[in-house]
Amino acid sequence: MNTEQPTASAFDLRPHLEFVKAHKDKFKAAIAELLTRKTQQEFAASIEVDAFNEYPQYQGSFITSLLTSMPESLVAFSDLEQVWSDKHIIVPEFSEDGNWTKKVENVSPESYPEDQYEVLVGYTSEKGDKIIQSVIPEHFTDDPEAIWIYQTHVFLHEFFHTIEVNKRTVEQRSAMRFSYKGQTFNFQEWLDEFEVLLLSGEEPESVSYYASVYKDKLNSTYKNQDAKGYTTALMEQICETFVAYQLNIISNPNAWTNFKEAANQKWTLMDKLCQAHPITNS
Repeated sequence: MNTEQPTASAFDLRPHLEFVKAHKDKFKAAIAELLTRKTQQEFAASIEVDAFNEYPQYQGSFITSLLTSMPESLVAFSDLEQVWSDKHIIVPEFSEDGNWTKKVENVSPESYPEDQYEVLVGYTSEKGDKIIQSVIPEHFTDDPEAIWIYQTHVFLHEFFHTIEVNKRTVEQRSAMRFSYKGQTFNFQEWLDEFEVLLLSGEEPESVSYYASVYKDKLNSTYKNQDAKGYTTALMEQICETFVAYQLNIISNPNAWTNFKEAANQKWTLMDKLCQAHPITNS
């Protein structure tokens, strides 16, 4: 996940896994439904899925199946070329004040301390061409299926980054054009609409535990002080909203289990983007 100086608590997966465990049947049903969509076989076949056959928490074939189920509108603008599994646990390093230093340490699962719970499960390369996912330590939960489900969450989050992390200028975003119900719009216009909704406070500001890490940065004051950090915070909200839309459930501090009901305006905006047809030059 692309992060802007989050604290150690942002990487503590226990609340996420506890939520998943408590609502496991809903998550499993949602993933099963997602996998029935299978409209992007050609795209999925073009992506190199590396080393997942030895990955302990799910198989490469599952990643490929998820890729076949991604929305056409996003696939058209995704820069993704490779999904890679890191057999290590990626451990973020923190400064004395508790903020991430942007440095990580790769630790074998056997060496990871059983009294620690902070890990970086996945991230996307700066070019958006590569998703890397790592191991979640087994002592985080007594339910292996909760780990598999949360890894699915991470993959969906990172997939959305592949369409936007390398396109953060107004010109690049405006060039990403879509048609929806007889109207056209571009990605910048869609982002502006999402931002207005997010800042309005009309719905819960953050859709998930992870998104809530950034809530204090989603205001005009911080935007004027640190435009790059603000953009990061906004995009993390949107990536988590994509996960919530795809599954209609996500681990969250407000304990809701139906995204469409809990945040219908965000659901509607994400539905507009995901159901749109891409307008490309090809």
